Amino acid sequence: MELIKFLHVISGVTFLGIIIASFFYISSSIRQNNLALLCYSLKVSFFGDLAIGFIIIIQLTTGSLLVQYTGLSLAVPWIVVAYIAFGVISVCWLVNLLLKSVNYIQLKKSNHPVFSLKYLLYSLHILMIVVFAL
Repeated sequence: MELIKFLHVISGVTFLGIIIASFFYISSSIRQNNLALLCYSLKVSFFGDLAIGFIIIIQLTTGSLLVQYTGLSLAVPWIVVAYIAFGVISVCWLVNLLLKSVNYIQLKKSNHPVFSLKYLLYSLHILMIVVFAL
């Protein structure tokens, strides 16, 4: 059981770290207006997104195992809130991934370092960080 707790905490901290690092790396690349740097930063961020995909599975699995092991009901209010927050963060991450993918494809086709919907990208990252921190 200690291993499950350890994996749950470590994967959560890793998730938060990757989201924060990705946010600052991509936002600084957008501000520099350099097409090659922006394409590279998006490409590198996809490796973080791959890790986040695995982390989401680990978080859901270990969280469910911890709830089952402790004998708590899924109807306990704080557990319901935790699963809702987890769902919100997961949906934000998927939209974020889609947004980065569409922009990466557009940037590879064009000669202009314009990231469309960058404020949506910023908002999604900030929302994920805030919801995770709660």
